[in-house]
Amino acid sequence: MRSTVLRSLLALALFSILHSALAALPAKRRASTSLGSRRTAGLYRMAYVLQATVSTSLLAVYLWALPDRMLYRVDGWPRAVMLAGQAMAVTAVAAVGVQVGPARFTGLPQLLDLLAGRPIRPVVVAQHPLPAGAKLEWRGPFRLSRHPNNYFPLIAWWLSPTMTVKWASVGIGAAVYMVLGSLHEERRLALAYGQRFRRYQRQVPHLINPFAIVRRGTDRHRS
Repeated sequence: MRSTVLRSLLALALFSILHSALAALPAKRRASTSLGSRRTAGLYRMAYVLQATVSTSLLAVYLWALPDRMLYRVDGWPRAVMLAGQAMAVTAVAAVGVQVGPARFTGLPQLLDLLAGRPIRPVVVAQHPLPAGAKLEWRGPFRLSRHPNNYFPLIAWWLSPTMTVKWASVGIGAAVYMVLGSLHEERRLALAYGQRFRRYQRQVPHLINPFAIVRRGTDRHRS
């Protein structure tokens, strides 16, 4: 099983390096130099999503073929609680997708603008929706955490009532990638929105903070 752990973590590390490198500004600048700023604005997001889909599929096929062994299995009412938690986390992930906008997330509007010869509208920054208003106000799951797109999937992953060596190895690697990826996203968001994002950082926790959620709900009730 040691081989499964090492191979899983190595595959995830290579996957993470590829995704982070292509999401970084230097890669976009090189693309802009080669293709021109307008073509890059219209094509880059769609190309990034396509390569992410292909590389994620290849990673899943590779990990599926690795040998595995069960670590534990939770039954009874604790299992039901964990499944309910998973369902809530998956629902939150879906809410994040809706808020970001499936078409906007894939870069389809920018591609259509390029093909139609129109001015290319702004693209999402670091999987965050375009801000509502000058104060950079994000709603829904983005009021619970600055990175719900990263942390809700982790919650769903680790609430699995059946845990195997491979599932745990991928979960550990994914957790490291999500944390580091969130820090990378924060730098890109700060570059894009400046002090408005700094204000958002002060208002909303990086991780999901249930105590802050309860406190905000109490404050609304009192008001």
